[in-house]
Amino acid sequence: SQNAMDFNDLLMVMVNLLQTNPSVLQQLQNRFRYFLVDEFQDTNPIQFKLIQKLSSHTNNLCIVGDDDQSIYSWRGAEPSFILDFQKYYPDAIIIKLEQNYRSSANIVNAATHLIAHNLRRAPKTLWTEANSGDDVTCRGAIDPFDEAHYVIGELLRKYEQRKRFSDFAILYRTNAQSRVLEDELRRRMLPYIIYGSVRFYERAEIKTLLAYLRLVVNPDDNHAFTRAIATPRRGFGDKALEKLKEIATAKNQTLLKVAFALARNEYTADVGRGLPALKSFERLFNKARSSLDMTGKPSLVLRDILADIQFEEFLRSAYPEDFDERWLNVIELQNALVELENKPASIDPDELEKAFAKPEDIFLQSSDASPGAKLLNNFLEQAMLTVEPTVKGVQSGESDAITLMTIHSSKGLEFPVVFICGLEEGVLPHNNSLESEPAIEEERRLLYV
Repeated sequence: SQNAMDFNDLLMVMVNLLQTNPSVLQQLQNRFRYFLVDEFQDTNPIQFKLIQKLSSHTNNLCIVGDDDQSIYSWRGAEPSFILDFQKYYPDAIIIKLEQNYRSSANIVNAATHLIAHNLRRAPKTLWTEANSGDDVTCRGAIDPFDEAHYVIGELLRKYEQRKRFSDFAILYRTNAQSRVLEDELRRRMLPYIIYGSVRFYERAEIKTLLAYLRLVVNPDDNHAFTRAIATPRRGFGDKALEKLKEIATAKNQTLLKVAFALARNEYTADVGRGLPALKSFERLFNKARSSLDMTGKPSLVLRDILADIQFEEFLRSAYPEDFDERWLNVIELQNALVELENKPASIDPDELEKAFAKPEDIFLQSSDASPGAKLLNNFLEQAMLTVEPTVKGVQSGESDAITLMTIHSSKGLEFPVVFICGLEEGVLPHNNSLESEPAIEEERRLLYV
């Protein structure tokens, strides 16, 4: 309906073309005599069908892959294609590439012992001529904070020997796990980047919810209002927002104040069908302010906002392909606020001076604000603290920063020192994998990688 196709659509159309148009298939087969497929363990059914079609006239097909590194079942990859390759091609010759050139002997041995627990795999014995290297160490932690505190502390201890933050990588199963690590890195004012993603507080769903929370403690924040009123869509469109901005400019008032004046019929303006949305938004805002002042708990405010704007349903509809990951981020934001209430965080004045260029950037400056508002404001201030190496600088090697990323994103990369967090049931292996042996084996392959 959108007159567009993604990559998988293109593959399906291509296979259909080859199946229904023999002349096209013959033309391509005449053009190509030899086929080489790398990373074959990541092949999905439609890709395998395409490979079979193109190479069927000669069977001059060479594949390279490692079934122990098949970690993309969620993208349709099936390790069975490489494991059962000789069933499809009985005359195939298998050459085992068992020497490891990248890792130390200790890492190779640890990985070999780990993956040996998988039952469905091709037999192989990895070896290396590299020296033993540092030991692979394991440490138990009480909770994610204890884990982050230890990891960053150990990283700094090793940094004294290496003097380069870019030598260090911190890996985790899901992006939501980065939040506690990022908080610890920001607290210590250490440079870092998120490889293959964005920082926790810069993720779209988190920025939207932070806009609601910012507005609760600072009704004068026009940027927060603009984001909050637009997400989720509530019948208050771009034209209505432009009209609101015109009135606010003419009257020298904030957007929120003008919006509520319109909702109460104190001002008149043509905002189309947006008036009910403004009335609803005013009720939500007043409820949130009252809840924060009465309970002193920002987590309850966020909980009510999530319910009132039906944010879970919005994410499920707007982002069906990665809803689970985005909702995990929302849960992690909720966890952060609960932690704030249980252990109020202090903020260092020197850090604030570095983080904010102008004093008016501070969200809340009223001395008579409620304890809950001060607590939430403190959280929002700390969420803005950052040591920002440029991504371009990091990629070119000009900037020195710690790299955070998911294990999936780390495939094929190398770092002198690597920390892997969250090796616990429900995280790695992921909770969705616990009831299925093939899924557990993929989680094991993920750690192996």
